[in-house]
Amino acid sequence: MKFDILIKNAFIVDGTGKKPFKGNVGLKDGKITFVGEGNFGEEALSVVDAEGKFLSPGFIDIHRHGDVAVFRDNFGKLELQQGLTTIVNGNCGLSLVPLAPAFEKGVKNYLFPVTGKIDDFIKTSSVAEYHKQLSDHYGGNLPINVGMLAGSGTIRASLMGYVKQELSPDEKAVIRQELEKVLSHGALGISLGLGYAPECFYSTEDLIEVLSPLQGTNSVVAVHMRDEAYHLEESVSEMIEVAEKLKIHVHISHLKAIGKDNWNSRVENSLSLLRAARACGGNLTCDVYPYTAGSTQLIHVLPHDFLVGGNAGIAQRLKNPKERENLTYRILHTEAEGSLARAVGWENITLAALTREENKPFLGKTITEAAEMAKKDPFDFTYDLLISENCQVTMIDKITCDEDLERIIDAEFSNFISDSTYPTRGMFHPRVANAFVRTLEQYVKSGKFPLEKIIQKQTSMCAQVVNLHSKGQIAEGFDGDLVLFDLEKIHENATFPQPLLPPSGIEKVFVGGLLALDKGELTGNRGGKVLTA
Repeated sequence: MKFDILIKNAFIVDGTGKKPFKGNVGLKDGKITFVGEGNFGEEALSVVDAEGKFLSPGFIDIHRHGDVAVFRDNFGKLELQQGLTTIVNGNCGLSLVPLAPAFEKGVKNYLFPVTGKIDDFIKTSSVAEYHKQLSDHYGGNLPINVGMLAGSGTIRASLMGYVKQELSPDEKAVIRQELEKVLSHGALGISLGLGYAPECFYSTEDLIEVLSPLQGTNSVVAVHMRDEAYHLEESVSEMIEVAEKLKIHVHISHLKAIGKDNWNSRVENSLSLLRAARACGGNLTCDVYPYTAGSTQLIHVLPHDFLVGGNAGIAQRLKNPKERENLTYRILHTEAEGSLARAVGWENITLAALTREENKPFLGKTITEAAEMAKKDPFDFTYDLLISENCQVTMIDKITCDEDLERIIDAEFSNFISDSTYPTRGMFHPRVANAFVRTLEQYVKSGKFPLEKIIQKQTSMCAQVVNLHSKGQIAEGFDGDLVLFDLEKIHENATFPQPLLPPSGIEKVFVGGLLALDKGELTGNRGGKVLTA
């Protein structure tokens, strides 16, 4: 047989930005072996008539936090139902691996609100060990393709804890050695979480020195910047400096301007800075998620210097009345890096995941609402809640505006992501199950952007960031990862009250040349692989 599968009569959106064209696509041995016209039905084991449907490369999400979720039952279903065939975990400096034993427990506690419960059986000492276990867990064939960035924050924290200190030359050398190791073990790049401890304690000069092993390589550095509110432009300028001095690819994660005071100005300024740097040869790109609300740890409302000591250190300081008084003043009256609460207001922060039974009535409430229920000031309520929960609280926060999202989407160097977290308690964000369908509904069906541009930003442009050279395009020789969808039926069904409802309009999804999802249901075929550099 010439093909294992022939998909005929499709409107092909090939991922390059080229306008859709009518044609057929043949798959053989996991690869795309034909794109064009012609009647080959008798030469295929299986024929799919795609009349009236669009066929695109499988969607690629290079910013998820599913480091632990990949081992859970039914992993892949939420992803496949929205057309995802490839994901990359380990973002924002918060990867599960590699964990050194010295501070392993503290790091896992810090990661909990993002990754959910970390099962003891998961091997976390090295990227190579983790990759092997993940592949073995599925017998070599995963539901979807999974890659990993190594979090520089995890590396520093597991070696040295969450202390705020100026690292010695020897300590910097140890971190550099670990970065070299994770890259040699197949990590697709390095992620930074400069908005989180302990990486927020780096100076720009120290950061450049620590990242020096990447100089001269094509490995990406994906960064959650130091500040995304009042100091957005300074944070972008810092990353431009890193990219220029090390001559490396710096990719800014989830670019946005947090808080109404910063809307409709700072994003535009930041994009201008990036365009100017790119015009001078800087290798800088960025991504954006298609929601005005985000989700992260509640401790992100605190200024950076208050994050010293990780969860235990934060909780201990919050018990001190003088520390609380000073903290409240700073949040109210300063624009310190990390002061998200001042930027967005307590009324725009919803409690999404809590661990203690006595706090469950506050789940799904804004901090303003929860504080009224508890008959407390919002500041005292937040501090008491963080102490009670050992800081393991997740929030959903309304942070940015649609106009800024569209400015970023329009940028020639941006791509889509979801920034999905996977809590094992509380509420999910709808982006976990619907982000890559929402893009089609919000920006294509509305007429704001052409289909080919949106598809390019969630296929080939994503693949290019993390050097997945055989993914993201419908072309001969590329991997057989494909999505067949009915644009008229495309619809995001998930809401914040019901965040995991699957979207409509995704007809079939192929992973590694196998039909993995058919009309919303898993087929049992698994063609995904662990992706290594």
